[in-house]
Amino acid sequence: MNITKRQFDAIRELHSRGGAVLTSEWVNGSGAHTTRRVVPPYCERIVRGISGYYPQRIRLMFERHPRALAVVAIVNMRAVNKLLNPPTSQA
Repeated sequence: MNITKRQFDAIRELHSRGGAVLTSEWVNGSGAHTTRRVVPPYCERIVRGISGYYPQRIRLMFERHPRALAVVAIVNMRAVNKLLNPPTSQA
């Protein structure tokens, strides 16, 4: 999958922040001039209350922030780890 520099930076930021971020923190601008940031590849916007299994990092975000409606989280951590830590060649 080809990933742009902007997408790579967004994935790296999400990974460095623990893999999950509140949607209220995943915005551009400030004050009355805010817009949603684009959700990068291997990530999703996960809404509270949707049934299904989620990793502990996502469940903890909802437990720590009971009023949060949604989070932006990495859903394919294996692919993100491969992207951020490419394998070194064995020579």
